[in-house]
Amino acid sequence: MLRPAHLASLSPSALTNRRSLAAVIGVGLIHLLFFYALLSGLATRAVHSLPNIIDVRILESTPPKQVDLPPPAPLPDLAQPKLDIVPPPQIRIEAPPSSAAITVEQKIAPATPLRVSKPAPQPVAVPPKPTPAVSIEHTHTTPPYPPLSRRLGEEGTVELKLAIGTDGRVQSADLVKSSGSERLDEAALTWVQSHWRYRPATSEGHPVSSETRVNVVFNLKTAR
Repeated sequence: MLRPAHLASLSPSALTNRRSLAAVIGVGLIHLLFFYALLSGLATRAVHSLPNIIDVRILESTPPKQVDLPPPAPLPDLAQPKLDIVPPPQIRIEAPPSSAAITVEQKIAPATPLRVSKPAPQPVAVPPKPTPAVSIEHTHTTPPYPPLSRRLGEEGTVELKLAIGTDGRVQSADLVKSSGSERLDEAALTWVQSHWRYRPATSEGHPVSSETRVNVVFNLKTAR
């Protein structure tokens, strides 16, 4: 292959240096183009990131239109009623023939005082009085005499305190005074609580619980 005339006189080393220089210049141009493209892109973004400008204008407000209201309706013509005027009666008093003066006495009756009738008082319901417990006689029998007490000749009076329920039964019996014999006391307690009955005490007409005291007498002369 034949070289050009302007390169024929150059040595191989000179040709290599020229090629290296051309390569360096080409690489530099490529970098310049790259930086130019990069800068132009950033400029475009900066332009796009600028805030939008808002155009504000003040418009003149137009006054509201006046609306013509219809005139108010006329008031009805109210004719005043005509009142018949009655002329006052003419009173003529004839003078008596005598010249004596006539005196007229007018007596005014005293005013009667008004009497206000009071309502009759309503009867007040009086609650019934409380009543105590009442014994039922045929249930108040004497307890059977303990056989040992009879043989030993034991006698005495047992005093008891009874608690009476609303049904008249003896709920409990407590010894208040002993007869002196435990057998007589126990016989009285057991018999009274299981056999004696009462009409319960009342309060305002309703049965209530109550207490009472009784004496049970053990006497060999009257014992069965």
